[in-house]
Amino acid sequence: MRLFFLLFVFLFGFTLNTEVRGDDLIVSRGVLQDTAGTLTIEQVVKADFQPTGLVLAKGYTDAVHWLRLRVKAPEHGGDVELRIRPAYLDELQLFEPDPSSPGGWKIHISGDRYPFGQGERAAITLGFVVRPQAAETTYYLRLKTTSTSMLNVEALEPRIARLKDMQLDVFQVFYLGIMVWLLAWAANDYVENRQQVTAWFLVCQLTYIAFDLAVMGYLAPFVPASPPHFADQLTSLLIISVLFLNAMFYRALFRLYAPPTFLMRGLEGLLLLYPLQLIALATGHARMALQANSSMILALTFFIFVLPFAARRESSPSRRVLRIICSLQTLSLLISMLPIMGWVEAIEWTLHATIIHGLISGSLMFLVLHLRSRQLKREGQQAKLELVLSDQHLQLERSRTEEQSRFMAMLNHELKTPLSVMRMVVGTPAPTQELLVHADLAVRDMNNVIERCLQAEKLTDRQLAANLVDCKLHEELEQLRRNSPAPERLLIDTKIFLMLKTDVQMLRIILANLIDNAMKYSPPESHIQIQVAPEHQGHGEGISIVVQNLPGLAGWPDPDKIFQKYYRSTAAHHQIGTGLGLYLIENIARQLGGRVDYVPDNLTVRFKLWLPT
Repeated sequence: MRLFFLLFVFLFGFTLNTEVRGDDLIVSRGVLQDTAGTLTIEQVVKADFQPTGLVLAKGYTDAVHWLRLRVKAPEHGGDVELRIRPAYLDELQLFEPDPSSPGGWKIHISGDRYPFGQGERAAITLGFVVRPQAAETTYYLRLKTTSTSMLNVEALEPRIARLKDMQLDVFQVFYLGIMVWLLAWAANDYVENRQQVTAWFLVCQLTYIAFDLAVMGYLAPFVPASPPHFADQLTSLLIISVLFLNAMFYRALFRLYAPPTFLMRGLEGLLLLYPLQLIALATGHARMALQANSSMILALTFFIFVLPFAARRESSPSRRVLRIICSLQTLSLLISMLPIMGWVEAIEWTLHATIIHGLISGSLMFLVLHLRSRQLKREGQQAKLELVLSDQHLQLERSRTEEQSRFMAMLNHELKTPLSVMRMVVGTPAPTQELLVHADLAVRDMNNVIERCLQAEKLTDRQLAANLVDCKLHEELEQLRRNSPAPERLLIDTKIFLMLKTDVQMLRIILANLIDNAMKYSPPESHIQIQVAPEHQGHGEGISIVVQNLPGLAGWPDPDKIFQKYYRSTAAHHQIGTGLGLYLIENIARQLGGRVDYVPDNLTVRFKLWLPT
């Protein structure tokens, strides 16, 4: 929106500038058409001229046009500058009365077919410098050009002429600033998105900037004087190239909307005429090439208007937005081209209509591409998000598969031994007491495996919810000791009787697992010490329960892996286990608001459970 506000300010200011006419010294203007181009100045002086407006617009023609200008002298005398636009006219001859030779004429020549330095005015615009010898002086201006015969002449005092040229320079800088900004945006967007339609817009903008500099006369100082007519040929080449590149851009844009094939073939047919135009330019038929170019622009206008309404597929931006923008494009093209063709009367604003259309067109197409780019970015972000989610889902599935594999491997390994014992007992006709004891231990081992698997499953599914009640810790420890297969090995420090508000079932799972691990992985007949004491931590007041034992055949656990799910050291595989005990302990302790840590000393394996009171 900011860009369109600047565009409005630019056009409004430019209109105000061009409508100021109070400084023009021309009293009257008349036009004469010399169809054959053979009239002499003596014949022209005697001919009848038709009144004409401020801007002559006769379209593309082989005819020569003569302007009769009656110019009043400045109030304080001195030179007068005839300031002529546009700057791409081929040849202008000014016939000025020669005071030293009654009935004679001084001839001044200008145009873009002549080197820039040979002009009488040190300015970008064309023109001549004259000195009126009477209150009113009549001048005759002869126009011969291969471009459209459109012409505006102002008679100004030198100071006013320079001021108008400076104003034109300021607006030109503003214009180029916007066009270069659009060019930079297109380059950046193409680097990000690599869209073909953006690439064509980028090339169009670059060419249109060069076209503007050429038709406004700003390239003339930099064009070499040799070969002859190089500036004129360069300008003609840019004029027809702008049409070709715009047609390529619209072809790339409209293909996104799947219009009818026959309409697209018509648009592509315009592209096939570009080589013929180049041949016409190269063989000296510039007027034919430029006139055909104007007709092709009108044909392009038809396709720009019709194709969006014939589109059969949605794209970004929507067909509705595209139709609105292309309708505005069509209107802008018609306003700029009809006077150039000589079909409607021209005004001073028409002198720069093609340039202003370039700004309007570039801004509208920027809007199309900006909306498209923004939509593509949203779609790209959505695709990236979906990819991330898909990757996360895949990782989750892979983790589940790996966990299932570890789970099945654990079951296969840990249940194999007790099942063998059961098979042996069942297969013995009269099992001994010792075999029955082994069978009882095997059943207990299988029950422990199943119980821990169920507890882990509930923990994963978040089915273990804490139900906090008052709990006498020493009574729970005594109960666990009595239920232990070797109660004589447990040494419990119960001198301090402490109360907890916790989930009793969860507390039993933690303590039972700690005690079971200590018994399995310590030397047979060795003692397991359990110490209870109040302890303040950063979390607040609480109770610490330390379970410690001497290391057995399994050795010392790995502190980096000890709480991992299914982890068991290689040396521990001689005992039945799931690798889930310490995993359950850590997670259940966290649910109770506490924590469990592995804190060995030099002699013993020690686990410390802290729970808040």
